[in-house]
Amino acid sequence: YPLCALSPTTEGEEVPLHMRSADCVSDRNANELRQQGIDDDTIIVEYSIKFYYTIEFAEATDDIELYMDQVIAETNQGYINSNIPIRVKIFCIEATTMNDESTSAVLLSKFASCKGTSAALRGSADAAALLFMETSSCGRGYIDSWDNGNTIT
Repeated sequence: YPLCALSPTTEGEEVPLHMRSADCVSDRNANELRQQGIDDDTIIVEYSIKFYYTIEFAEATDDIELYMDQVIAETNQGYINSNIPIRVKIFCIEATTMNDESTSAVLLSKFASCKGTSAALRGSADAAALLFMETSSCGRGYIDSWDNGNTIT
């Protein structure tokens, strides 16, 4: 997998959620895409995730690429077992200079704004995800965001 180069970040800078989405799907297109998914359960659709990880995750994980391969394999097996015609793939894996945070809301907020926009964080991937070792919950992300580009967890 390509290892992405880390871009400089502005630590602690908050970017309003509405300013982060650079590529949105119109309501008409969203409805059409939703209906297409309902009507057609035979075409397997693939989406990509740009993975990032904290300093603590790197320190605790011997082989990050192997770990990610296992996560993707288990996720795709779950889709297969549930007869869901979707698969996920790794777009790339990138280290950050971020530390774990005690609260997941703070961790997500810092992650979401670390490159200024959701589009910059995702690159040309469909989603961005941060792997960490410890915070106040097992994970946090923006929900129902497939049509506004804030596909960040």
